[in-house]
Amino acid sequence: MKKCIIGTFYGFTLLYCSGLDGALGEISYDGNLRLGVVQIEDSGGDESSTISFGGRVSLSTKPIYGFSAKASMFTTNALFGRDDEVMFLGSNGQSYSILGESYLKFQYGNSSIKAGRQIIDTPYADSDDIGMVPNSFEGYTFTNRDLDNTTILLAWLDKWSGVDAPTQESFRELLEDKGVFSSGVIYSRGQFMAQYWYYNLDDIDLHYIEANYADDNVEFGAQYSDQDRDSSVYGIKLGADFDAFGVGFAIQ
Repeated sequence: MKKCIIGTFYGFTLLYCSGLDGALGEISYDGNLRLGVVQIEDSGGDESSTISFGGRVSLSTKPIYGFSAKASMFTTNALFGRDDEVMFLGSNGQSYSILGESYLKFQYGNSSIKAGRQIIDTPYADSDDIGMVPNSFEGYTFTNRDLDNTTILLAWLDKWSGVDAPTQESFRELLEDKGVFSSGVIYSRGQFMAQYWYYNLDDIDLHYIEANYADDNVEFGAQYSDQDRDSSVYGIKLGADFDAFGVGFAIQ
């Protein structure tokens, strides 16, 4: 008998499945539990705080002819207090649960395509997993690793939810009536890493370049971003470790 039971109690979602392995191939399960505490004091001296409990439960299928799937449920629940900064809770200060990941993946050689809700990490679209529920995005991503030490990613993202979204508890459009296109190339070898990213959103082109090198004694990093037609930012970081002390330097 194949069955799956989902139960929600005060916003906390419990998931139990049995008998699915034979129907969908091997299924792996994983998850985590989180307990978070935040306290904020505004300019007037007023304090607000929240203690929240939550976590994630995920189900992933093994590939069948290159196809696989994954679903992840995230939940966050206020135990005490309701913080207005929405780092832990929803847009109205409420507990919530959300299906943050739900995608179909096709893998062929060193290339893969994902369609659906997924978590990605790029310079300007990332999980920002600092609270109870990370950012997740709805769209399509293509990844290729045919070149040595190189990852190429193309993405079309339409909706998002999570800690940085205007409505954390539900998926909403990134841009009204428009999506975001992103492409990136990441090269990593040994202690050296370099990446270039391009974004197109609402008729604006964004470019991001970064390079880093780090070993046991020396660290170097440089960043440059053309954020608009007439706006750009950059940063440089240098560091060195000696036997008794370390020195660092950064400008932005």
